[in-house]
Amino acid sequence: DGGDNGTPYGFDGERLEDGYTADQISELVSGAEAAIDAQTGGQLDALTVSAMADAMVLDGFFASWNATLDDSQRQGLGADVMSPDFSAVAGSIMNSAVDASSQECMALTCDYGPWMVAAWGEPSSVITPLRADLLGYGTTDPVEMTLMDWAVYAGAASMMQANGAGVPPELASNESNSHKVGVLTGYDFKSSSGEIYVDELNYFLFGVNEATGYPAGMLAEQDLSGIPLYGVVLSLLPLTASPPDYMGYIEEYSIPGILTMQGVAGWSSGWQLAETHFPMRVVNPAASGTMDADTWWKMSFGGEEPLLGGNIAVGLNRNMAAGEGSSLALEKVDEILYDGPYALTNSDMATMFMYGELSGMTFPMTASGPGVGGVQSVWDDSHVAGMYGISESDASLLRSWVNDLMFGQVVGLLLNFQYGAGPLTTQSISNWLYGWSDPVLVGLYGAENSWVSLETNATYYGSGGLSTGDYSVYEETTSADGGTPGLRVAEGYLDSETGEIYGMGPDMPWRSDSAEEATLGLLSSHVGNDLTDQSGAIGGIVNDPDEPQLVNLVGYALADTEVIGDIVFKDIPMVHHRVSLEPTENQIQAKLIGSGTVIDVLPGALPVYFESNVDIYVEEITGIAMYGKSKSTFHLDLRGPGMIDPVLNVDTHPVFEIHTASEIGDDDAGSFVSAVIDNQGVFFWTDFGSGADGSTDDLVDFLAFGIYVLAVGLLVAGARGRSSTEAE
Repeated sequence: DGGDNGTPYGFDGERLEDGYTADQISELVSGAEAAIDAQTGGQLDALTVSAMADAMVLDGFFASWNATLDDSQRQGLGADVMSPDFSAVAGSIMNSAVDASSQECMALTCDYGPWMVAAWGEPSSVITPLRADLLGYGTTDPVEMTLMDWAVYAGAASMMQANGAGVPPELASNESNSHKVGVLTGYDFKSSSGEIYVDELNYFLFGVNEATGYPAGMLAEQDLSGIPLYGVVLSLLPLTASPPDYMGYIEEYSIPGILTMQGVAGWSSGWQLAETHFPMRVVNPAASGTMDADTWWKMSFGGEEPLLGGNIAVGLNRNMAAGEGSSLALEKVDEILYDGPYALTNSDMATMFMYGELSGMTFPMTASGPGVGGVQSVWDDSHVAGMYGISESDASLLRSWVNDLMFGQVVGLLLNFQYGAGPLTTQSISNWLYGWSDPVLVGLYGAENSWVSLETNATYYGSGGLSTGDYSVYEETTSADGGTPGLRVAEGYLDSETGEIYGMGPDMPWRSDSAEEATLGLLSSHVGNDLTDQSGAIGGIVNDPDEPQLVNLVGYALADTEVIGDIVFKDIPMVHHRVSLEPTENQIQAKLIGSGTVIDVLPGALPVYFESNVDIYVEEITGIAMYGKSKSTFHLDLRGPGMIDPVLNVDTHPVFEIHTASEIGDDDAGSFVSAVIDNQGVFFWTDFGSGADGSTDDLVDFLAFGIYVLAVGLLVAGARGRSSTEAE
């Protein structure tokens, strides 16, 4: 069926009946040889008998065809006055005719011969000379050549039709299908007594896997959102796994043993794995050479489908009429897909291509390739045409194939098909924050390497104790040298196995120089700001409450506070600081993905924007932050891949919020007021015992009062002494 079900021929195609018909023609020849021997008493040599038998069979084909004509038809074709003489050409027609381009035998007793004759169709002014040339009767009289062609065509085609060629398997009998499967695979789904295993046979041909809902039969196919999915291809997946799942295949298709399985699977795998080569001229008189599955794909990708014509659903010319679109040479297809400098099957090149499609710009290009400090160019048809040495119209088709088909349709379908991963999932907040197992990562890297999280604990939530890996470590200032304690100096990692500290630096790790380099210098512009250095970010104490302070917003962003002014909170004078982080200038996709590649800056890969509104009250004397409240919101751009610069709450939707709040307790505030605030003036001691229980405030107040009285006494005594001296 010309590849419609993923193979060069199916159970309804002529390939099967061709071999069967060729055997029948050989049997006719053997019968003719026996008749000649009987008539001549065995006096003729074998070569002569064979030649006479070949001609006799062809004479029979002509006589049978001629008998179907009326007088006017015979007269019009010259069959009323001439019978063709096959004696000189019978050997070629029946046994030795070879297609020079493929070196395959096309004679009627060879497997491909009857199929070729039937596939080319009835004799005509175009077909007859081509077929006559191929089979060896092209130099005869034109009228005789036409009569020979009719005899050859009618004989082969009628026998193939009688054998069921062209009858769709869904309309054929179980006996017919069993026979065809047996000829092709070596197993006919019959018991030793000849009983057909009907259910097993029909599943092998037409079945759908109940567990997956996907086609499993050799002729089963399914349209998966415009992408054809063939059972004959899916059936081989267990056998191409590592290690191969032979028993899975045997159980799926009810095959009696591994030796039988090899024959059954070998039929389909021969084509799918490019081990079977198909002579193109069998179905196309103008074609040449052979074709395997790899060649079929390349020809169909870059032009028309070579067997049936038209355009396939997953090629460059999809959705275009026959004869329209691209017509690329096989070498160019190889260059584009497999072995060129920008081959799309190279993951780095595919990423580069998609970055261009989504951003409209190339990677930054240096003299040695993509890199930091390179020059970006506009990504358009002209640029892609130059990359691959193709026309701009072909480049447009290629861009659509990559972006619209492969990225927009196929990738998602394959993820769902292979790993059961849909675009959405629902789970608990604890999973989102602290750990979940991603089904795609399970399929790609195994269950142990599939865990991810937004925040980090020592182990992944729900993993049964699986470590999240190395720990974050921080270097902060202390008051040992008279400095302000708690100011951030550097951040890095602690190896969870060796205890070694590494990667220390002043930047937030996901905004480090190495992260910028890994994204070809695109990270800061993608995020929307260049604030990376967290040196001096405050902890719980500030050096100068009246000046703006650098704040690290839980590792997602850095911001300087705005000093709002003085405020009294719980009777304590404080300085109000505020942060209002603009989300459109703080995209955190690179932190959430964290691949350490340019995927982190692929526009729209995970377009989450971080907003944070923070209020901090700092006590004006000690510099201690005594009140803090924040609301952090994660906004998701809903417009899809490639979109940037969203309008907040129009293009985006808040999908996650984190609320935090902390303040000094009432009792602690009272103690602070008594111990610090009330003791700042000249008469701080006049509160006499109003400090908190257990504090030394009472003793200090009375001691201060004594000192005050003593000082006053000394002043009075001194004054008196001075007055006496002056009087004297």
